[in-house]
Amino acid sequence: MPVSRYKKSIIVLLAIVLTAVAGFAVGCGGGSGTTDACVKNPWLCYTGIYFSPVDGQTGVEYDGTTFSIVFPKSLDSNTTSSITGFSITIKKTSTGDTFTINYSNYSDYGSFLLGSSNTANDTLSFKLKSNSTLESAGLHTLEPSTAYTITNITMPTNLLYTDGTSPDYSGMQTTGSFTTKSSS
Repeated sequence: MPVSRYKKSIIVLLAIVLTAVAGFAVGCGGGSGTTDACVKNPWLCYTGIYFSPVDGQTGVEYDGTTFSIVFPKSLDSNTTSSITGFSITIKKTSTGDTFTINYSNYSDYGSFLLGSSNTANDTLSFKLKSNSTLESAGLHTLEPSTAYTITNITMPTNLLYTDGTSPDYSGMQTTGSFTTKSSS
């Protein structure tokens, strides 16, 4: 018996909803923040903290890359002026070459930026310096069209929300993978 157009529409709608729920379950995410499901639809992600790039993301910028943490509540901007406890370890999948950006060397690699100060869904980003700057300092860079694995993410330990509570990082993505976009 053929499926009616009405039933097909319901099936398509159900598939869209399940895809959105699956995206929420794996931690929302996105590249630059402008395409991030949590930023576009804050109601979808109001209960958790999400890291970007999301696991498996492709087309990630390789020069001046931004790694972001989207928080469900307003951050106290007084606690974002000095970030402690943060680290991210990145491994080039094809070679196993690994480097870590942490509290002791993050200023060599880039800087932290608070995307929106004291508003819901604050985004704390770490933006890498340009590849030319990193290369001239003898530091690691990301390459175009290359797969990387994030082997560990440690979240900042000193952040507070405007209500004085600390972020709860339990259940947040601490590993993942991404592929950089091709060179222009």
